[in-house]
Amino acid sequence: MSLNIGLPVLNFITDPFIKLMGIIINYIYKLMLVFGIEKIAICIVLFTIAIKLLTLPLTYKQQKFSKVSAKMNPEIQAISEKYKGRRDQESMMKMQAEQQAVYRKYGSSPMSGCLPLIILMIILFALYPVVYSIPTYVKDVQAHYVKIIDPLLAENNGIPKTISVDENGNVLSRKVVEKEDGSQEVFYTDADGNEVSSDEITSYTFSEAVNVFYNNKGVYVRKAPKFKKGSTVYSEKNLVAIMAGFSEKSWDDFFDGTKIETDKTNAWNLYAPYISEVLNKEYTKDGDTIDPVNVKEKIIDINTIFGVNIFDKPGFKSITILIPLLAALLQFLQSQLSMALNKTDDKKKKKKNTEPSPMDSMKTMNYIMPVFSGIICFTLPIGVGIYWIVSSVVSIILQVIINAKLKDMDVSVFVEESTEKNKKQLEKYGVHNENNGQMASVAKTSTKSIASYASSGTGSKNDKKDKSGKAKNIKISEEKRHLSAKSIAAIANIYKEDEEDDVNTEAVNNEDAGAKENNGEE
Repeated sequence: MSLNIGLPVLNFITDPFIKLMGIIINYIYKLMLVFGIEKIAICIVLFTIAIKLLTLPLTYKQQKFSKVSAKMNPEIQAISEKYKGRRDQESMMKMQAEQQAVYRKYGSSPMSGCLPLIILMIILFALYPVVYSIPTYVKDVQAHYVKIIDPLLAENNGIPKTISVDENGNVLSRKVVEKEDGSQEVFYTDADGNEVSSDEITSYTFSEAVNVFYNNKGVYVRKAPKFKKGSTVYSEKNLVAIMAGFSEKSWDDFFDGTKIETDKTNAWNLYAPYISEVLNKEYTKDGDTIDPVNVKEKIIDINTIFGVNIFDKPGFKSITILIPLLAALLQFLQSQLSMALNKTDDKKKKKKNTEPSPMDSMKTMNYIMPVFSGIICFTLPIGVGIYWIVSSVVSIILQVIINAKLKDMDVSVFVEESTEKNKKQLEKYGVHNENNGQMASVAKTSTKSIASYASSGTGSKNDKKDKSGKAKNIKISEEKRHLSAKSIAAIANIYKEDEEDDVNTEAVNNEDAGAKENNGEE
């Protein structure tokens, strides 16, 4: 089951994660069965804890970056303020250069915290389809649903493949007449045996009846199977996805064939008596006698905890109102703990900055989002609220631990780690920063402007030479020593610029020497 949000690229990215989440929750439920526990609510709790622990390294890395950003952002904003209103190319280049210097100073970059955050967001997107439709992924739960679906899809089960009615909603009889040439001709007649014109006939199918039921009975289906009148035939997989969202009342209405109150003819009201008859009688499969009513009760029991069905929605007159309230409150506390880590003592400096701070936006969102989540929680199944609550509780516990670990740690520790990482990145391309920044070796490249460089005095036939024929010892300037080269071409540009600087310096020196000689002659 994909996320199905209308973005094929995002679906392509999230689908593997959704399958992985499905595998994890399936094995969690199998482990629960070993202890005789068959409760989906408990499975959601354990699943949420497991995912939070698995993503802890990413969360920790993201929090480390946030701490560095809290220290670094005031300097970045000060540079932006310095060049405010100056849009000429030279000023923009200077501003970018100064900001890059700050990023290098902290061993960071504008994109440093993006990757962990992107991965966490993808995992979040992948979690929801699994939580919304657990029977789709948990095979032992799915088996119960299949026992109800089997008789509905069986051949000769008494459920008509199509039901046709006239303009007044009267059910018509279908008659097939064999012609002399072997072909067949279909006629529709009313209760009096009168033939009805095909222009006055509307036909309905079982799949359409199910589609009308879940759309009119308030059944929440995370990924509703696409339905196209006259051509869609729901498979077992489709029906599992639909029934996964049935509340206790939905199950009772489905088995009892409770009709939808409407003046218009609809597929469900026509098929309801046939469906109810099939589901309220036993059938045999593989030598076992199965009673769909007992299976329904088993499913309701699996979906219920402390007398609450997790596929019901929270109610204002029920204890379930605590679900959205707790979800909102805990999310607020979680956001406050996260912000606490990033507080700095910039208030002491009190420098007015007319540009809005990212922290200001975050503070606003930290108040809006919990309220918004609480409101949304009233419209979703209780199981989703349970997931939000457990997720917030685990996040709060982990956040307290992370805050305690990072609170007293010096930012310079993170800076050193990032700088070391950048150094290894350079070494990956054959660049070694030794002897106060001298390059020990540079990998051979196809770049025309560079053949080979080495910091050792021995040189080689490929070493650059000055006019006297002596090998030049190329050094990277102090300003560029901390650049993080991302490619061979970038390394080449660093050397090329420094080489040009050396040539220009040499030319200036020659001019000065010539001027002195001329002065001497005079």
